[in-house]
Amino acid sequence: MVLYGGLAAYCLGYRDVYPLIAGLGSVFLSGGLKGRILRNILMCGYRLSLQRSPSVFFQNKDDAAFFVDNRIVPSDRIVFLNGSGVNLERFARQPFPKDFGFLCVSRLIRDKGVLEYLSACRTVRKLHPDIRCLLVGPFDSNPSALKPHELQPYIEDGSIEYFGEQADVRPYLAQCNVFVLPSYREGTPKSVLEAMSCGKAIITTDAPGCRETVIEGKNGFLVPVKDVNALVEKMLFLFQKPEICEEMGTASRGIAEQRFDVRLVNQIILETMRIGNEVSIV
Repeated sequence: MVLYGGLAAYCLGYRDVYPLIAGLGSVFLSGGLKGRILRNILMCGYRLSLQRSPSVFFQNKDDAAFFVDNRIVPSDRIVFLNGSGVNLERFARQPFPKDFGFLCVSRLIRDKGVLEYLSACRTVRKLHPDIRCLLVGPFDSNPSALKPHELQPYIEDGSIEYFGEQADVRPYLAQCNVFVLPSYREGTPKSVLEAMSCGKAIITTDAPGCRETVIEGKNGFLVPVKDVNALVEKMLFLFQKPEICEEMGTASRGIAEQRFDVRLVNQIILETMRIGNEVSIV
C-alpha cells in the first residue's frame, strides 16, 4: 500500500502524503539470491515513492534505521509512533481466568513464530495437561503460511485449542493469563497492545517491533527469535509464578495507558500532518 500509493502520488505530483511504515514484511526476512533481488527492487521503489513526503511515520527504531542507513528516507523526516495505538476502553482490564492459559492471536504464517508457539505448547501441555494453550487467527496466502494439514496434528494431540479467525478477540483474551507472540519481525504488533491493555503478561521476541512492547521482567519477557526452549522456559516460569504473572499484567495495562493510548498516537499524526490542511495518509 505504501509503495503503490506513494508511487501514484509521486507520479501525480502530490506532496502532502504521509506514509506509515508498519513493518517491513516477509521479503526483508527471506534469504538467498531471490530475497536480495526483491529487497533491492523494493528499496528502489520506496526511495522514489517517499521522495516528496514531508514526513514518514515509523513504529520502531529498527525499521527507521534501516531506511536511513539505506538512504531511503533522511533522518530529519522521520516521525515515531507508538504503534497504531489501542482503544483502552474497548480493551478494558480483564480478570485472570480460573484455568491458566496462554494465547497467541496471529495470521498463521511462519514469520509470526506460529510454529515455535505450537512446539512450545506441545512441550508445556505434556508437562502440565491442565494448562490451556489457545490459538486464534486465519490461514493466509503469504508464501510462508502454514497449511491446514500442518496445524492439524497439534489440534489432534491436544497441544492447542484452535478457534480460527475471529472478529472480536476479547473473549479469547479473557481466557488467557499470558499473551504469546514469537514473531520474527513487526512494526509494533497491535495484537500485543490489545493484550497489554487487557492486563495480560507478555512473552514475545527480542526482535524489531516486538521489543517495543516489553520492559524485560516488568510486564513480560523477550526471548530470542526461533528459540523454542527459551519460550518454553518463560511459559513455565509464569505458570509456576502466578503472582508475578499478575504483577506483569498490571504493568502491561499501565504501559498501555502511558504509551500506547490510541488518542496519543492520533494526536502525533494530526500534529505532523498539520491540522486544517488537505492531506492524505498512505
